[in-house]
Formats: sequence, C-alpha cells, structure tokens
Amino acid sequence: SQPFTAYLDSGASDTVLDNGLVSSLRLPAARKVALSVLGREDASFHETFAVEAALALPDGTTSPWVRVEALAGPVFP
Repeated sequence: SQPFTAYLDSGASDTVLDNGLVSSLRLPAARKVALSVLGREDASFHETFAVEAALALPDGTTSPWVRVEALAGPVFP
C-alpha cells in the first residue's frame, strides 16, 4: 500500500491514532493492553493497532520507518 499522511498523537500516557483512520483502513487489532492512568483507581483495557510511521523532514525526505503500536481514539493536533 502507498504511504499517506496521518496524525499520530503521542502524549504522556499513550500514543493514539484517530478512530476514523483505524476504522476506514479496517486495521486488525495487534493486542489488548491495560492502561493505568495516574490518579485513577482502575486500569482500562484497549486494543492496539500496529502501523509503520516515519517523520516528514523539512528537506522533503522522511526519517526511517519504524513500527508503532497505538490505541485508537480522538487525537488533538
């Protein structure tokens, strides 16, 4: 498949791909993980999705591609 631009939100507690992207690509879940957030009593369980990502560099090239497992959810650019 061809590469395309997508927003990957990498925050303090997890890395997230947009729900719409995961749904439209029909990505299969890679695994189920527990997420424990500081200040919350219980862990929550989520599926992760494996993708390959690279950074678009200012000179028009890209960084090396790396495999990333991310949760699906809202992203905030």
